[in-house]
Amino acid sequence: MKTQTTERYIGELAVGLRIEQVAELKAARDAALSQAWQIMDSARYQPGSGEFEPVRMPADPITAGERLVEAEQRYGRESQEYSQAYEAVMTDSLRALAEAARKTTWEYFSPLIQTYDRASQTYEAFGRPVIAVTASGLRWDGQAEERQRLAQEHAEEAVYNRLYGHELARSHWVLTISQCPDHAINNPETGYSYVPAINKMMIRGVHFGGEDTPDIRVSEQVGLPGLLIDEAVISRALAAVGATGYGERLDKTKLHGTQILIDKTKLTGVMDFVELLDDLAGPGVFMGEPADLAGDYQAVPELAEARQSVLERQAKELAGYITQLARQRTDHAWAAWQIERKLNSIIHVLAKQSPQTAREAFGEPTARGYAQARLLEQAGQYAQADNLRLITQTEAPPAAFCGAGSCGLKSASPAETLTGHGLGLLGELILDTVRRCPKGHVNSILYDKFGSKACKRCRLTELKTRPSAKPKFKSKPNRNKLKLKQINDNKVI
Repeated sequence: MKTQTTERYIGELAVGLRIEQVAELKAARDAALSQAWQIMDSARYQPGSGEFEPVRMPADPITAGERLVEAEQRYGRESQEYSQAYEAVMTDSLRALAEAARKTTWEYFSPLIQTYDRASQTYEAFGRPVIAVTASGLRWDGQAEERQRLAQEHAEEAVYNRLYGHELARSHWVLTISQCPDHAINNPETGYSYVPAINKMMIRGVHFGGEDTPDIRVSEQVGLPGLLIDEAVISRALAAVGATGYGERLDKTKLHGTQILIDKTKLTGVMDFVELLDDLAGPGVFMGEPADLAGDYQAVPELAEARQSVLERQAKELAGYITQLARQRTDHAWAAWQIERKLNSIIHVLAKQSPQTAREAFGEPTARGYAQARLLEQAGQYAQADNLRLITQTEAPPAAFCGAGSCGLKSASPAETLTGHGLGLLGELILDTVRRCPKGHVNSILYDKFGSKACKRCRLTELKTRPSAKPKFKSKPNRNKLKLKQINDNKVI
């Protein structure tokens, strides 16, 4: 598909149109946007209400674990409901690990199949309506960019539901592009898990089933570094496919909310669009990165699948941890922090064994530190090697993944933990750096795993009842031990 000029692309690839150009799709989108803003406005925190500002996360990893526990208790492990819930937790875990392990570079993610439920007229993922998932993530975020993105994602799903059975769904697939938002680039420490160091973007393609499979859709996604593929390149690519006028630019928020219908006979999927982006970025670019040799775009999905298949064991470990937190009825905010820590520890284990993983997940300084530790170990200096590994892991950046994370939560210091315990909190504590206490203090709320809160400055608290432990199964008494006890009790000393 490589050609010389953007003008030639426009002649060859004018095959796309934006959703708002189709009246019934625009109506579905506008209605869902209005609904999203109403939901977010009703959930808006009111300062002076006498309450702690709640933690609301668009991606809440423990929810899938709770659905798994509920399915096990209600339907049993042999049920379809349990199988769907388990697959959801495993899929989330594998996706998070795969994205974190390739944080500083590109990655392709295996397509997900979602089924249309004719009764509810919505697409479902693992037995749950996808639009219900987007609705549950709607919350009033302090960042205007985030609020708009949440509303747009909800509206995007409404459009997919409306496209079911539509004639355009038979001939087109839907392209969306999500760039790293400006607020994350300008303030990378705000608690949002994007990858601003490389302006990482996500490109997604949604394909609808044909005559033989009318009730399914397939979603594929690729993450790309955005340093070479900047806004100018993206604008030229959108013009090339006919989605915008030549020279027209969409800002990041507008682009995030733009769904583009692409003629499937001209561009077959996201990898064709990525190839277009690389070509427009200049010579020697493959998957958004400098490349000495021409890459094979058709081989990318297969290579990614092979790379991610080796993470199955780690995904089971992470899924088991999430389920354990759900069984313990752990507070969602505290669980998000712990899951992020667990994911980081898993990636560090892999990074210590593989210089490539260390480089791709954490960057060159971390890879260099682990490499030096291996040299020390080979020289028999085991204590120095262990110490260097500890320092390297402590100083490494987090292995983040786009659109998730703990949203401004971090581990409380020893002094803060002592203060929290004095106010009635229990165990390990985390500090909220974003939300406000009833008196408006920021960077002061402490949480424990049971959801209790305390402000370290004004000392206001919101203590929750600690969940009672599940009664342990009482086994039958061991008669031999009882006899031995009676003998010992009868001994005269």
